[in-house]
Amino acid sequence: MIRLFPIEAATYVPSPLHGADRLWPETNCYVDLWIELLNGLGLDPVPALSFTFSVDFEGDQWQFLKFPLEDLRELFGIEVAEMNPWRGVEHHVEDHLLNGR
Repeated sequence: MIRLFPIEAATYVPSPLHGADRLWPETNCYVDLWIELLNGLGLDPVPALSFTFSVDFEGDQWQFLKFPLEDLRELFGIEVAEMNPWRGVEHHVEDHLLNGR
């Protein structure tokens, strides 16, 4: 089996940002995904959360928060690219992992 992270689900410790004692329980699945991906890589996601200070209220809702991809590249060396999955996603993931991506 090819692995992206050297972790086991049974022993994984989520980021403290997702602790049961947090003050703000609402979540944003895009941001939450990146927090745990960075945590799984052993990286601290907090420095990349500075974009949250620029959020604005649009009159009826808050702007959607997303990690700027250029911040992930600058802070962690993570390149994010869209792809066209023409086969099952698991095949693309396996190919990319075998190629070091």
